[in-house]
Amino acid sequence: MKKSVGPNTFLFNTPTVVVGTYDENDQPNMMTAAWAGIVNSKPPMISVSLRKATYTYNSILQKKAFTVAIPKSSQVVEVDYLGVKSGRDEDKIDSIHYTAKRSNVVDAPYCDEFPVILECKLFNSQELGLHTMFIGEVIDVKIDESALTNANTPDLSQIQPFSYSPGANEYHAQGSFIGNAHSIWKTLQEDASNENQPAYPHKNIGAVVGLYPTPVTIVGTVIEGKVNWINIAHIGIVGHDCILLSINQSHYSNHGIIINETLSINMVSEEILIWADYVGMYSGAKTDKSTVFEYYDGELKHAPLITKSPIAMECELIDTYATEHHDNFIVRPVNTYVHTDCLTIDGKIDYEKVRPILFEMPNQQYLNLGKVIRKCGQKYKTE
Repeated sequence: MKKSVGPNTFLFNTPTVVVGTYDENDQPNMMTAAWAGIVNSKPPMISVSLRKATYTYNSILQKKAFTVAIPKSSQVVEVDYLGVKSGRDEDKIDSIHYTAKRSNVVDAPYCDEFPVILECKLFNSQELGLHTMFIGEVIDVKIDESALTNANTPDLSQIQPFSYSPGANEYHAQGSFIGNAHSIWKTLQEDASNENQPAYPHKNIGAVVGLYPTPVTIVGTVIEGKVNWINIAHIGIVGHDCILLSINQSHYSNHGIIINETLSINMVSEEILIWADYVGMYSGAKTDKSTVFEYYDGELKHAPLITKSPIAMECELIDTYATEHHDNFIVRPVNTYVHTDCLTIDGKIDYEKVRPILFEMPNQQYLNLGKVIRKCGQKYKTE
């Protein structure tokens, strides 16, 4: 049984990133953000959603550029500080004793201490309510040489990114290796290489979207009277009340979303991961996937909810933003249903019990959720 806890953006977990900008006086500033996601793959684009009250907001509009850094778990204290303090009041980069460098491709700074840097020019912005979604085209990605595999792909065991749980205000370290996407039936192996390596200068690997891992979800639609499921991991939070789904225009599910203007977003647990992988491999245009999951209907039509999903949201379509190859759907949750055994005594979601699955595109891997490493916004100073 699920319990409705009302509309919310319970899309866990979200990546913890640091946005770098220059203000009107060309002073570098860094801000921690969690409302970020992937928008398009060709050309590579990402989104960052900010409130107008932030100091970074006007800097992006003025400079038409920003950087997005992916920090390591060991940098959680400094990253939390960048999220608590404002650039209006102090030089935050100097306060944490980091080094600001100027990008050579966009008018924005980054801190050299962070292992992964995405350099973006502002492609578009859209006000959605409390937050504005800034879409940046990734012009270049710089990664520490020590954080690259021999194939020049990001090595997550060295990058050690961490995520943020809204509501619980918790940071989570990256989970352990679970299995390769689209071949999960093979023997699972864990990457035991977790030793810290010395920091080296970044290495340019081109315009690569490096904002991974992302949460794995199953989107439910109804097309011509038949339920259809698709595995989607290019997903992010836009403000506190909207979600962004980026789906290639070739996918069958897009038609159901556009026609019905409703859909469901179902979080994937380890229990249903194999079937989530399956619905991501086959198209509903050729394969009947309606019976893969047991489901039920909530209040909205054409938004089937997976019974075994720990968190299922029925959503309404707010807007569609098309890029060259993708439809980017902005949706608003109308109701969120949570398994009762995944709730705390006071009715909040217990994310360690939900145990959402994450997806990492460069190496085609699924990851589980790591342990809580620190409460957000309370202990940013070294104890």
